[in-house]
Amino acid sequence: MIESNILIDVSIIIVTATVLAYIARVLRQPLTAAYVIAGLALGPLGWSLVKDATTIASISEIGVVFLLFIVGLQINLSELKSARLGLVATLGGALQVILTFAFGFLLTKAIGFTNINAVYAGLIVAFSSTMIVVKLLSDREEINSLHGRIIVGILLVQDALVLFPLAFLSMPKISVLPVLMVLGKVALMLAVAYLSRKIIGRIFHYAARSTELLFLLSLSFCFLFAGLAYLLGISVAIGAFLGGVTLASLPYYLNILGEIKPLKDF
Repeated sequence: MIESNILIDVSIIIVTATVLAYIARVLRQPLTAAYVIAGLALGPLGWSLVKDATTIASISEIGVVFLLFIVGLQINLSELKSARLGLVATLGGALQVILTFAFGFLLTKAIGFTNINAVYAGLIVAFSSTMIVVKLLSDREEINSLHGRIIVGILLVQDALVLFPLAFLSMPKISVLPVLMVLGKVALMLAVAYLSRKIIGRIFHYAARSTELLFLLSLSFCFLFAGLAYLLGISVAIGAFLGGVTLASLPYYLNILGEIKPLKDF
């Protein structure tokens, strides 16, 4: 038996994922499906070859951070404003969550679930996996398409809305205070992103003289926003996305995109 460590675990994961991804490619299936199957096969439901599940989960969360950071880098706020995609995504996302939750709640209530279990079931079906959907759009090179931008907007609205029921469910008694706290945290993140756009120009202009320094500064910016979101109890995906959007107006965003993408893929 080989003693389990992170190097062995990552080696097993990469090799298994590569083999299954190759098969998926031959069968013209999304590579993401191959990754999910590899995880099931190697995890506790399969052969249990990967022991350090906590570290692997942390690494995968970093991948989600990079993924949403890259999506943010490709979002032009002026285009969103002119096309009114923000309004479409906000209304569409809110309606989708409300209607899907209502359907899930009523259906599970009709088959005998208790109120609290029906609420959880409704929430489960109401929210999508931002990482999976964005990865599929990215693989199909549809992030910058009209429908891709709308879908990403709806997913981010979902990530924001999920904070509200989680705040209520974590309280012994229903209170308005958790909602106000969530709104305050989101407002703080938006304020930080807005102020950052005003001061980053000169910093990145100097860093752009060195490819390595530009890469490190971009990584720092990504993790600063993701870390702040984590400390505030907000989805790290939202934090990373806002970090990417903040840098999207820079003339070096394509250079940053090219440097971060291989890390995201890994």
